[in-house]
Amino acid sequence: MQVKIETVEGQVQSIRSPMVGKAVIQVDDEALLKAGDHLGYIESIHQKLPLTLPDDLEGIWQMKGVKRTPYLLEYQSEIAKIYPFKVGHLDQEAGVGGGGVQVTGMSQGFKRYESAMDGTFYRKSSPDSPVFIEEGQYIEPKQVIALVEVMKCFYQLHFEGKTRVKIEQIMVKDGQSIQAGDLLFYYSI
Repeated sequence: MQVKIETVEGQVQSIRSPMVGKAVIQVDDEALLKAGDHLGYIESIHQKLPLTLPDDLEGIWQMKGVKRTPYLLEYQSEIAKIYPFKVGHLDQEAGVGGGGVQVTGMSQGFKRYESAMDGTFYRKSSPDSPVFIEEGQYIEPKQVIALVEVMKCFYQLHFEGKTRVKIEQIMVKDGQSIQAGDLLFYYSI
């Protein structure tokens, strides 16, 4: 059985359940996957149907807070997201995909900063302005880190941490659509 993929060229792709059942995911969060990799299985009416990554997809697996233990799925409910990358460019220094993820950051246990709202993400206040944050920059609590546009209204996104942190990897592009819970960047203390 193949999982259903909502394909959007060069962007995050959503993996949705093809059926009602109990999911057992056997992939670690933020694992680098390639086409055909085994993801786990869905148990439905005493059958275990294996889940594999489709042949046209590879990327970084992100479960958005779902635990690996069995959990109930509805038809078309989101199982995970895949952040695409090209295997030929994957090394310790190269970026891994649309948002500039680096392999080194994933393995070093950086902390995640996720969006609290849906909208369009902007890294700067106008096309001629400098970006709010850059990789390698230190930011303070309450500092403006981005703008989010929701129905033609712009909201400042402030860093909600309690201490000064270093931005390690920015995961979203300027002008990209985001949803609540999407990973915006990795940081370290």
